[in-house]
Amino acid sequence: MKTFPIKLPAEISSTNIDLLINTIFQDFTNKKVLLDFTYAKWLEPICLALVAFSVFHFHNKDIPVRYKRPSNNNLQQYLDSCRFTKIINVKKNTDIEELETNIPLRHFKLNSLLDYAYIERIMNLIKHEVSLEPEIERILRTSIAELFTNVNDHSRSKLGCFSLAQWYPRKKKVCLTVLDNGIGFLKSLQQVYPDLSSEKEAILCSIEEKTSSKSTDRNAGMGLYTIKLMIEAGSGKLDIISGNTQVTFNSDGTLNIKNWTNSFPGSIINIELEPTLKNLGIFADTTHREEEDWF
Repeated sequence: MKTFPIKLPAEISSTNIDLLINTIFQDFTNKKVLLDFTYAKWLEPICLALVAFSVFHFHNKDIPVRYKRPSNNNLQQYLDSCRFTKIINVKKNTDIEELETNIPLRHFKLNSLLDYAYIERIMNLIKHEVSLEPEIERILRTSIAELFTNVNDHSRSKLGCFSLAQWYPRKKKVCLTVLDNGIGFLKSLQQVYPDLSSEKEAILCSIEEKTSSKSTDRNAGMGLYTIKLMIEAGSGKLDIISGNTQVTFNSDGTLNIKNWTNSFPGSIINIELEPTLKNLGIFADTTHREEEDWF
């Protein structure tokens, strides 16, 4: 059986993740895969979550996977602290020091209860940068929680979801990635909005106020909309990937749209937020709206 090497470039971010997706999600029938980190030096949480997911994706298709560690020791330590090597069963040792600046990779199985402690850890990363008023904190917490309940309630993801969060103190930035291998935005939203005809249209629809597939009563339809407002009021960006389409919502209100050769089998939400009192203050205008309070 021939081995196909997937060589990670020196730096991987949300801006060039299409190169990684086009490489990973192709036909590997009768082949083995080598995840080669030799020359990698730095990668964003979205990329690390994607590679971790790919291991489960390959195993689900009975494709053997091997891992080649990076020559950069700092990156290897980061992979260990994020529990990447543990979650892909390269390292059995659980005595790995976690860093204050990240929340390690988590694999949530579908239909599992929402881990409120995990949501609180994400909130604590954000509160490293800004003090939140109680009502604003509640709305932000609910918006983040909705990202996970959306996966659980209507993604139909066979492998559940993967998540990773990172705080960059020098850049005063917090990143959060939530990834699943469900039916994607288009098929999910077509249940309520049958006129949608492309992943691009579905993604753009998803960030409108109270858009939801309404598969359960818990889907308030405020998560992505509220997060988009927060980014537009300050700085950062929101990446949404579904199938062969990536839409990036920038803080200046502009959009970047990419279509790829190969499709990602599911959806990815990636948030880069530089929390300030200014952009979190937009929640003050949403407190009068009827919302689910799950906490």
